[in-house]
Amino acid sequence: MKKISLIFSVAVLSAAGIMGADAGAVAANVSGDETSVPHATASDKVSPKESIAPPDRANPFFGNTKNQIGLYVGQGTGGTHLLNLIWPLKWEYEPFNFFMLEYSRPFEFFTLHGRQNIHLGTTLGWGRHDGEDWRNYGWPMIGLSWDVAVVNWRGFYLGSGIGPFYKSGMDARMDSRFMFGIKVFAGYRLSDRFSAEVFTQHFSNGDLTPINRSYNFAGFGLLANF
Repeated sequence: MKKISLIFSVAVLSAAGIMGADAGAVAANVSGDETSVPHATASDKVSPKESIAPPDRANPFFGNTKNQIGLYVGQGTGGTHLLNLIWPLKWEYEPFNFFMLEYSRPFEFFTLHGRQNIHLGTTLGWGRHDGEDWRNYGWPMIGLSWDVAVVNWRGFYLGSGIGPFYKSGMDARMDSRFMFGIKVFAGYRLSDRFSAEVFTQHFSNGDLTPINRSYNFAGFGLLANF
């Protein structure tokens, strides 16, 4: 019996010691003892990628970049009306093309994402069509414009833009060098660095001069971000 009592006493004392140690550890944590609090590891930290805005909230033109270069090529669609921008049934073939190099930076229009652009390009006519010599309608031009995306969904975007342009000469379609450019476009971000767009473009001087038959184009663009 003495041996059993001795063994029981040792067991009780050992259990009490273990419980006391655990209680001390808990008390140290509650009291703010930093030595008992595990430190965050590198895997617990938020990676830079997790801080990037979701695709539908980022600027659809730029993503997380700040610069863009685009090359646009257009085909003449005829007509003189602004409706040609959005109504393909009114398009007519013309031997008339449009080439434009564009540099862009991001901006915001109220809550809408946008881009502000500098343009350098030219129109180029070739051959005769409907009694006109379209070689008379090729003019280098420069311009500024502002585009706004009104739809931004899973890499797709839809928007419009407007701005002033200046061409180097006058012709039988528009007897002024100054004109306005209005564009409607739809695009898709192929990656963080590249996008593709389809667009329609209308150039007009707003009837500021007697002759204003305008220029209309439809085409595509390839864009690179950096």
